Amino acid sequence: MGIELTKVLNVNSLVIEEPPQKQVLPFDPNRDITEEDFEIWETFREAEERTGAYLKIATGKSAADLNITEPDWPELRHRLKEAFWGNTRSTEYVRLVAEYNTLFPGAKKYLITTNRKEQKYFLDLSKSNYLRWVDAFTMVGLFANEETPAQLVEADEELKQDMLRACLKHKDAGDETTEQLEVAANIKLIFPETAYEEMGVDAEFWQKLRTYLEKCRQTAEVSDFFGAEPYFRYLRNAAVLSASKITIDGEGIQLFHNLRQMPEKSMQLPHERSF
Repeated sequence: MGIELTKVLNVNSLVIEEPPQKQVLPFDPNRDITEEDFEIWETFREAEERTGAYLKIATGKSAADLNITEPDWPELRHRLKEAFWGNTRSTEYVRLVAEYNTLFPGAKKYLITTNRKEQKYFLDLSKSNYLRWVDAFTMVGLFANEETPAQLVEADEELKQDMLRACLKHKDAGDETTEQLEVAANIKLIFPETAYEEMGVDAEFWQKLRTYLEKCRQTAEVSDFFGAEPYFRYLRNAAVLSASKITIDGEGIQLFHNLRQMPEKSMQLPHERSF
């Protein structure tokens, strides 16, 4: 007895279902800051207060976790004053103090006078002369537990629009993603409700950034301190920009990376395909 076919199957009408896609964070410090990065960092520790401060913010590790020993503060102050010819109000000196204070909360009292009267002066030092924007990390490093980043940099709508223009100018000019990243991370710190679209931060941005970071990691671009220092700053900035939540207290900046807390319409997140 033969088999009777009662219906002809039209293969052209078949629909192939795509496998389910899993959303992932655009940059996750637990995933994207690798053991290799810490090995690179161990190699270039001659300015550990700077790169260590970057890593503390990016990963949440303490100075002790990073094996950074608290210095002898009077000796360090004397050494820094000699290095800066007694000019404890220079931009670089103030940045160093902010970094030490990030690693060791409260350390600024050993190194600089930071009363309210001088806060405006420090703010002026933190401003960029190019495409008006503010390095909020320095101000937060100095005054983390006193005011919000927006209050610290005297933020207003004009500053926000200036910084957004700077961010988009880097994107439109085809500059390295890291230039746009620098401004965007500061925007996220000062104006945390800003949508990623406003900053020109999209899936292509994150892909280009990850590609660039991997290139740095695998080539001579981090083979000395002058390559390693900006590399770890990029990691800090990426961690801040991708954070679903940022809190700031006496211990400094705390980042949270929870996919469920990401704004629904903030950006198109990359996907992982499951097969």
